[in-house]
Amino acid sequence: MKKAILKKGKEIAIGRKHPWIFSGALESIDPCTTGDLVQVYDYKNNWLACGHVGDGSIAIRILSFTQQEIDAQFWVNRIQNCKDLRNKLSLGMNFPTNAYRLVHGEGDLLPG
Repeated sequence: MKKAILKKGKEIAIGRKHPWIFSGALESIDPCTTGDLVQVYDYKNNWLACGHVGDGSIAIRILSFTQQEIDAQFWVNRIQNCKDLRNKLSLGMNFPTNAYRLVHGEGDLLPG
């Protein structure tokens, strides 16, 4: 997987679980295209997170702060978590609503 390295001091936001890395925080990043997955490291080469590359000032949107494979099952689990939460909130097909948002981006750990 591709690698991104943060500038010294820019790892603090990741430690607070902030889901975005801005382009100015990057020391370096492997050649990428929008949507590519990258492993994020601090300036000492310590692993911090995994995310996907964006094409704006938000360079990386964090998908996980724990080392895990981002595969089809990862996405199934995240979306199922969204569905389960909406059901707990009395939203969905079995409740008297005619529409609801299944995924709320960063709030559901699915940024971008």
